[in-house]
Amino acid sequence: MEHIAEMQDFSHHVKNVEDRLAELDTALRAHDFNGIESASLSLHQTLANAMAAFRHAQQQGQNPLSDELKQRLVLAQSRVTGVQSVIHFSSASLLRTLDVLLERPGDAQSAAYTALGANRSATSSLKAYIS
Repeated sequence: MEHIAEMQDFSHHVKNVEDRLAELDTALRAHDFNGIESASLSLHQTLANAMAAFRHAQQQGQNPLSDELKQRLVLAQSRVTGVQSVIHFSSASLLRTLDVLLERPGDAQSAAYTALGANRSATSSLKAYIS
């Protein structure tokens, strides 16, 4: 019976992780920067608590992850990977755009980074980037 209680307890941790991810999703969709920061910190704390509970259960010789909980964590991991991918893509696009817009004469890094050559103007570089 104690083993079942530990499973239910860890289920609570998985639910908290899912809830924090949902809060982060909502903040990202709303472009709520304060909400994103708050949800990220809350998610970090929730993950730390879940890890502590998991390690404690393992030290007690228990395996607190049922197949269902493992599947839910895999789905949570997929959501995080998706968010990371979108953020990485957006960040790279922003940096490329800023490099084109802020290109200075003789800025070899900008020319190399955009792969458009040093002799192109910012306008022609921007047109090549958009098309």
